[in-house]
Amino acid sequence: MIRPVLLALFALLAITPAANAHRIKTKTLQIDHPWTGDMAEAKPPFDIVVQMVIRNTGKAADVLTGASSPHAERIELVHAATGPQKAVEIKAGARVELSTKSVYLRVFGFNKLIDTYDYFPMTLNFKRAGAVKIEVMVEDVAIDLPKLIN
Repeated sequence: MIRPVLLALFALLAITPAANAHRIKTKTLQIDHPWTGDMAEAKPPFDIVVQMVIRNTGKAADVLTGASSPHAERIELVHAATGPQKAVEIKAGARVELSTKSVYLRVFGFNKLIDTYDYFPMTLNFKRAGAVKIEVMVEDVAIDLPKLIN
């Protein structure tokens, strides 16, 4: 009985550092697990979706105003139901999930094929926190690219 419990504990301890390693913290923000789906064997340039969770640990609201990457033509904030957005507010003490079910980052003209489980650089731009450099992980999952509303 003790052995299965110890194995489970060791497995949990092995997973925890990896999860924490993909967390970016600033003075007032915590960005958890920025990721995109498997690029398969797409031919550049192509479009991708980036998802993550942003927590505002500060005492004032902040606003995500955009993003950039050396591997992208441009990056837009897009709401799944209403289309392009100029910004996303993250209230003090709040958590915002960027996902294809709500607002997400749509990366246009991605010019490099990145292997699964590898990373690429991106900079998030916030009104208060300024430029925050992150690394986006490419995961072994397919993501259906939501259709843009014209």
